[in-house]
Amino acid sequence: MLPDVIKQMQAAKPDLMILLSQSEKDESKALAEKFPEFDILLTAGGVEDPLGEPAFIGKTMMVDVGHKGKSAGVVGYYPDQADKADPSKRFRFTVIELDKQRFQNTPKMAEHMQFYQDRLKQEDLAAKELPIDHPRGATFVGAETCGECHTKAYEKWLTTAHAHAYQSLIEGRQDQIERGEKIISRIYDPECLSCHVTGWHPQEVIRYTSGFVNKQESPHLLGQQCENCHGPGSGHIKLVEMDQLEEAKKVMRVTLAEAKKNTCYQCHDLDNSPKFEFDSYWEKIKHPWRD
Repeated sequence: MLPDVIKQMQAAKPDLMILLSQSEKDESKALAEKFPEFDILLTAGGVEDPLGEPAFIGKTMMVDVGHKGKSAGVVGYYPDQADKADPSKRFRFTVIELDKQRFQNTPKMAEHMQFYQDRLKQEDLAAKELPIDHPRGATFVGAETCGECHTKAYEKWLTTAHAHAYQSLIEGRQDQIERGEKIISRIYDPECLSCHVTGWHPQEVIRYTSGFVNKQESPHLLGQQCENCHGPGSGHIKLVEMDQLEEAKKVMRVTLAEAKKNTCYQCHDLDNSPKFEFDSYWEKIKHPWRD
């Protein structure tokens, strides 16, 4: 099919021929090699936050702009500087981050986002996607159950933003409220739920079998709770009931070093929390008590 399209394009005698590829970068490169008629190839493959360095396959410039609409690409075309020995002289390319300082939200994009969230609600994707079993084999019990024994830690958690993480999907972040942005609810969006409720694998955006489904079915798992860091608590409770206290502690223990190296970054990654800095954030939620 593509050879036929190329003939049609060439018949129109265009200044440039551009190919949009939804393929991974290696496959896009193979397309550029197979069809050298294209001047520019935009590939959907590549890393999430690209450096903006184009690659030349013959005379074809291959570029990518990353994922999730965080950046846009700009191509400068300089036909008078064409050089058969150096095709890069025809083009300049750069990636522009769509930051909040230079670019404002537009009504059209808000419409797209609202449509997307309505579609997720209609399809009930968060509830219908097949869950996975937690590798520990335990189930999630909810922070209120944890608080029956760990009273001081539970009372501290109630004062943190973690406890209200689900509500923030409805009301928006403080900076959004201050800017007067229209808030679009994200409570049916798995990508958002995975860090704002309890019982999901954040990086894979997959629900665990006993994890949060929706507010009606699992209200005890609203918000970012104890078990997202310490793991599901049913096994811990059983060990306590069997008077195996040391083993019960061992199962749930997360050291400060582990939290700093891995645990918090499951949600506070560069994509969702680019300003995250462990020490200052830890001060807001630390709970050293052993009750």
